[in-house]
Amino acid sequence: MIAYLEGKRATCQPKTVSAIATCLKHFGVFLADIDPNWAPPPSWIAASTSSPT
Repeated sequence: MIAYLEGKRATCQPKTVSAIATCLKHFGVFLADIDPNWAPPPSWIAASTSSPT
């Protein structure tokens, strides 16, 4: 999701990217509600906490 948003940042207005990020956040909350035992692979966690270069 982070890579997707970074790609969108190159082609969309900041407000659009922010709106997409908000939708993805709500989708993540939905997934957590329906399957609380699911956990993202460690590589996803590392990617979401690293600083963009």
